[in-house]
Amino acid sequence: GQLGEFILAIAILILTFGPRDLDIDVRRIFTADDEEEQKEALETLLGGPAPEDPEACQTDAINAVFLKALKRWFGIIFWFAVLGIYGALLYRLAVWLTGNDFDLFDEQKELTIRLCKIMEWPVAQLMTLSLAIATDVDSVYRAWKTYHDERGHGLFEGNNELMLTSARCIVKSGRAQNDGYADQLQGPMATIKLSMDLVWRSLGVWATVLAILLLINVIA
Repeated sequence: GQLGEFILAIAILILTFGPRDLDIDVRRIFTADDEEEQKEALETLLGGPAPEDPEACQTDAINAVFLKALKRWFGIIFWFAVLGIYGALLYRLAVWLTGNDFDLFDEQKELTIRLCKIMEWPVAQLMTLSLAIATDVDSVYRAWKTYHDERGHGLFEGNNELMLTSARCIVKSGRAQNDGYADQLQGPMATIKLSMDLVWRSLGVWATVLAILLLINVIA
């Protein structure tokens, strides 16, 4: 019945989130007991060794936070909202196959990578839009304009670079520091904290829109 379908949908949604909580991964960096533990937590977030250059490390940190937010949270939410449990499972399967070293044929690898890019493209555009709503529309537009002029890429390029460019612009320029929490961020790890703060703001925008759509559907 409907109750069983609802319980199954919630179970699938919880199952497909992750594989770990991004917020916990970020928090581990700041709650580490020593530098070695902090370095390991940072490398876990980045998915590899942290660059020695502070500017490069800052860029990689911003990219890692937003890409993992897309793959762990926003991609699941979007496809669950569009196709239900089948969309969430399909996207998680695509990410799982492309993110692990499985013994696949070249055609299978190419197919899964292409599927993952296709499914992530609308999510990345909506994340960029929600980032603009949550921070500064003009800054995001200028980031897109600069990205387009410098690289000659259009909106339908089929990658996540537009979202990452906008996120880096907002974080590095400090334009997102318009609340008490962000104003107090200091130190070399401020970039990661501010990036995570922006992810939470974008998630709030998504939750608001989904709530409005649900309310409209209930009223209708």
